[in-house]
Amino acid sequence: MTIHKVSAGDGYDYLTRQVAVADQDLTRGQDLAGYYTASGEPPGMWAGQGCRDLGVSGTVRDDQMQSLWGEGYHPDADILGPLPLGRAFPTFAKGATPYSKSYMAGLQLFREQNSRGATEPERRGLRLTAARATLLDMGRPASARNPAAVAEFVASQRRMERQAVAGYDLTFSPVKSVSTLWAVSGREVRELIEAAHRQAWQESLAYIEAEAGFTRTGAGGVAQIETHGLVAAAFDHRTSRTGDPDLHTHVVLSSKVLGVDGKWRSLDGRPLYAVGVTASEMYNARLEDALVGALGVAFHDVQRPDPGKRPVREIAGVSAKLMKAFSRRREAIEQRYSKLLREYKAEHGKDPSRSVQATMSLYQQATLETRDAKAPGIPLAQRVTQWRATADRVLGDTGRARMLRTALGPDTTHEWDTRSLPEVADRVLQLVSADRSTWKPMHVRAETERQLRAHPLAAGEHRKAAVDEVQRLVLGPGGMSVRLTMDTLESLPAGLVRSNGESVFRVHGQVLYTSEAVLAAEARLVAAGRETTPYSAAVAPDLLVGLTAGQAELVTHFAGAGTQLAVGVGAAGVGKSFAMSRLVQAWQAGGRRVIGLAPSADAAIKLGEEIGAAAQTIDLLLTRHEHGLLDADAVRPGDMLLVDEAGKAGTGNLDRLRALAAQRGAVI
Repeated sequence: MTIHKVSAGDGYDYLTRQVAVADQDLTRGQDLAGYYTASGEPPGMWAGQGCRDLGVSGTVRDDQMQSLWGEGYHPDADILGPLPLGRAFPTFAKGATPYSKSYMAGLQLFREQNSRGATEPERRGLRLTAARATLLDMGRPASARNPAAVAEFVASQRRMERQAVAGYDLTFSPVKSVSTLWAVSGREVRELIEAAHRQAWQESLAYIEAEAGFTRTGAGGVAQIETHGLVAAAFDHRTSRTGDPDLHTHVVLSSKVLGVDGKWRSLDGRPLYAVGVTASEMYNARLEDALVGALGVAFHDVQRPDPGKRPVREIAGVSAKLMKAFSRRREAIEQRYSKLLREYKAEHGKDPSRSVQATMSLYQQATLETRDAKAPGIPLAQRVTQWRATADRVLGDTGRARMLRTALGPDTTHEWDTRSLPEVADRVLQLVSADRSTWKPMHVRAETERQLRAHPLAAGEHRKAAVDEVQRLVLGPGGMSVRLTMDTLESLPAGLVRSNGESVFRVHGQVLYTSEAVLAAEARLVAAGRETTPYSAAVAPDLLVGLTAGQAELVTHFAGAGTQLAVGVGAAGVGKSFAMSRLVQAWQAGGRRVIGLAPSADAAIKLGEEIGAAAQTIDLLLTRHEHGLLDADAVRPGDMLLVDEAGKAGTGNLDRLRALAAQRGAVI
């Protein structure tokens, strides 16, 4: 499951242009109902407990979408009149532009004059009108008369403005083997797969409503209260932009929620993002359960090519070759991304992957640049014929039938997880604590869902009970974790607590835990910072030339600390690596070595280049040591282990590194 913000006003058009009509354009004068009839696509449907308070159900109409997500009104505002759900969507003085103010005023005037919201073509006209008026006010009459210039101006303004959040698009997508099996199977199997997918996302949505359905009240939104549920519209999609099978559902949440105090307010987005990974893992687990029960298929782990990535659980027997043939969109993005990556390296002389932000922006650029217009709607029956022809071409004349017999056959065997639930809980704690020194319930629940995917005690209707039990073992009183967040010292009046007893002044799900092992490791690291060693180095004055006061202090501290462990903290861009190159020279001048260490291979390469010393990953050094492959000369007494980005290394890894350094007589 992925989460994408939907903004009010102009941003709402994302729903009608990409979600409601599956990335296809409505023809002139065509509404959503006409599109669904012509294309054979299933219509959008209302979902979520909050729909009861609005009295909406069944098929979602385009005027309802415009009223709710476009303007923040009751979905049936065109029938009932403009009924705002709480405050109007805010405008931001800092992000608002003369164009956006003119456009929003035009939308409001249109409703007042026509007693309804504007349709997509009408909104397009209002945008152009607002753009022309703004260009004239800017003294650019020639541009106002040029259609191409007006269109470019609209696009530029929409990129500039800051808009309120009207909702969130939650996209539930199964693994590729599910879409592949769905595409080439008969109608009965397709319907069973669709039902399993629908059941899985609905259960995940119910979890999201329970764990993230909150709003804020009080001065500055200081209190977080419960709501009557979420209002959502669900749109089933069946293909990718390249026409490949891609079964997925967009569940678009409205930001409007009814608080338990009877007032409409905005959804608090903080818990929604916090439970995103857990909801995604829940969807995956529920889908697997439903498919195993309905079709008797078996799932198995498939390792991904990216090092460090978790394996993906695919349906056993579904051809990897066919899945690749049905992944043209992904392949196009990856090819374009690889080219952009090469161009970035050529231009900047470095790999951007050390910076997550740089990498993500390149990937998003590749996605947008390969985003061709989608072909007109083709009924599912025709798509299935095309997909089967592709399967026959890829697998041979009888290959598709053999694949279906293998994946759906009675000989399918399940490799069940035989661990007891306490053993699963031990593994969950190991994995969670390896990634972070403190954790929240959502971290434990997400990992528990992953670990119980193939466990017989968590199959079908028993899954929630098994997940709850593992979470209790890890987090419950007397469990494996240590609670860090204190409860309130005094009891609160009923109006200041939620139904589960939590204070409204505490964000739901934000209780922090750690473990005795993490606390012990932290204590050993602190002690290492006080333990003296005979190793230090004098820093020649010329090595401090050109350094800032902070950089010079860092160099002299590390060189002269005389402790087993020394720590320096500095913001990005203040020149820590530049200062470390001088430290390396000072340490090497005393006849001793510096070994650079970093959490990732890219970071290690970069560190080695910046400090002029050999560098490797922390994991490589520790793995070699723990498997007896680290010879005596690899780490010697007096060596300095210089750890870059230590905050990303993990407390456990740093403690293991401390033990190695103490054993070999090195300093960190």
